[in-house]
This record gives sequence, C-alpha cells and structure tokens, in this order.
Amino acid sequence: MRRLVTLLPAMTISELSLYMTPQQFIVFGVVMAIYMPCLAAWAVLMKELGAKNALMVGFASITTAIIIGGAVNLVLTVI
Repeated sequence: MRRLVTLLPAMTISELSLYMTPQQFIVFGVVMAIYMPCLAAWAVLMKELGAKNALMVGFASITTAIIIGGAVNLVLTVI
C-alpha cells in the first residue's frame, strides 16, 4: 500500500521504509531540499520583498522542486 507520507519526527527511517521505496526516498529528499518549507522564510520574504514578490519566489521554488524531482525520478526509473 502506497501513501503520501511526510517525514514526521516520530517516524524512523525503518518505519518510513514500509511506505516508501529507496527511489521515493531519494526523490523526496531532493524535492524537500529545494522547496521552501519554512514559515519563517516566508515571513522574511514577505517583509523584505512584499507579498507579490514573495509569492512569486515561492511559486518558482515549488515549481523548480517539482521539475527537478520529476527529472530525478525519471533518471532513477531509467537506471
């Protein structure tokens, strides 16, 4: 059974391996490293750049993470 799982502090790697394959771990790690998950970062962007520009940065960051994650998944599937 596959589930969309976020990394919860209470879950260990062995528990997550019940839900995710090694390929999914790699793609998940790449996407999480690129996209902006921190509310504090959003707050700083909003203060420094304004709401419109902060939303554009957030959209670009998430879009980039999804595209690169998809590319990594494609490469790992071909290998």
